[in-house]
Amino acid sequence: MPDPAALSPASQAWHRFLDDLRASTERVDAALASMNDVERAVAHRSLMRAAILAANTALENADPAHPYFAVIDPPFFKTGGNSPDAEYYQAPLSSDYTYRIRGRRGDAAFFSFQVYARTQRGYRTDSSLIDRDMHFDADGRFELLASADPADAQAPGSWLRLTPETFGVTVRTYAHDPTTVVPPTLEIEVVDGPARFTPADEKEMARRIDAMRFQYRFFSTAGEWLATMRDTPNRFELRPMPLDPEMGFATAVQYVRGVWSLAPDQALVVEGEPPAARYWMLQLDDRFAQAFDHRHRRVSLNDAQVVLEPDGRYRIVIAHADPGLPNWLDAGGYGGGAMTFRWVDGPEASAPSTRVVPLAELRAEAERRAGHR
Repeated sequence: MPDPAALSPASQAWHRFLDDLRASTERVDAALASMNDVERAVAHRSLMRAAILAANTALENADPAHPYFAVIDPPFFKTGGNSPDAEYYQAPLSSDYTYRIRGRRGDAAFFSFQVYARTQRGYRTDSSLIDRDMHFDADGRFELLASADPADAQAPGSWLRLTPETFGVTVRTYAHDPTTVVPPTLEIEVVDGPARFTPADEKEMARRIDAMRFQYRFFSTAGEWLATMRDTPNRFELRPMPLDPEMGFATAVQYVRGVWSLAPDQALVVEGEPPAARYWMLQLDDRFAQAFDHRHRRVSLNDAQVVLEPDGRYRIVIAHADPGLPNWLDAGGYGGGAMTFRWVDGPEASAPSTRVVPLAELRAEAERRAGHR
């Protein structure tokens, strides 16, 4: 192998990325003994997905002088704890420029903008806007400015603040039915940037590869926060993720998380009072923070999909096989993973209660219910 110091800047950055790939592979290999057959099968796929997301978000759509909005997740997977009900769009930004963002809201249950900056530990939220604070015309059209100029703040609900550390903006939507939702339309233009596109030179490509490394480390370790909860499975906890404390999440979105671990003959019953929110949901992820098999099996439920009990409470069942009751989330094939309960634009809500029961007990209940119809 040639002397790294003799390599070009982009080649040096690429070898640093290869070092990160090797390190993450070694971490996964060291944990394989604790996984079942299904989990071992998807372990290295999770690293490839992290690489795909890193390339999508940091390598390709990476020129803040000529930005565009691109979908972050490919349609066939959700990772990093991303919701199956959500779509996420991202565009690169820089405080060197002023941006005009236009579009239509669509009809998702929730719609927001969040501007991110990189820090040594992760991400920081520089500014955010949610739909309730924005201005829309009768057809759902909107227009925003994103800039570092405080004078632009004179139009509340129409300005996103940029700082010298800003690197991009994420648009987050949640839909009660992702198959029928009208998605937003999003356009972004640089008001004061260069008119002519200039291809990336090698120094710029080295910067992008290093940014891709940063994103890859984030996505490939997204499930490691689960380790902080594995000693107390099958319950929800208000425990922060081990990321930059300044990161924040979408304004008005709240979360409680936990891990689940079930034998084939067990079920986890999740119960509670529905939060007074315009949208809430429960989702299952595997140990790598991926919403597993979400196109083929029911692994999440939101408030429009849940069948409430006669007393108005929700009861959701996580199990490896169908218990015969409403609101079954299919954990089949996985020994355990993560569970996230999130709600939007509502007051503080208590964490759902949980209890592990024999699957046979729920099937007997289903038979009794059927007999009383």
